[in-house]
Amino acid sequence: MSRTKLDLVCILDGCTRPRKARGRCPFHYEKARLAGEFGDLGKQCQVEGCRRRHAAKGYCQQHYDEHRHELRKRRSVPNPEQHLIYLRSLVGIPAEGPTEEQRRRWTLQEAS
Repeated sequence: MSRTKLDLVCILDGCTRPRKARGRCPFHYEKARLAGEFGDLGKQCQVEGCRRRHAAKGYCQQHYDEHRHELRKRRSVPNPEQHLIYLRSLVGIPAEGPTEEQRRRWTLQEAS
């Protein structure tokens, strides 16, 4: 059985766009999918109210991009005070700064 040109267009009355999936054009397919006409088609975005398909890390593509952008912003501008405390912890200095004992030892080490 051969296909006719009518077999390749959207099944909805009056729409002449080519089919994408489930007999519908991209516009009508997406509209039906968002309305939930096809049931559960896999994971959805974890953002409340968003009905788009999951793309990565629990988010749709738009929300994943926003999430990644926020993470980059937070990483690129560290809190200087917290960063200093972190660096001090790496070398065994208390968060509030070196103790008098540490300063005395450093002075003696530099002198020798």
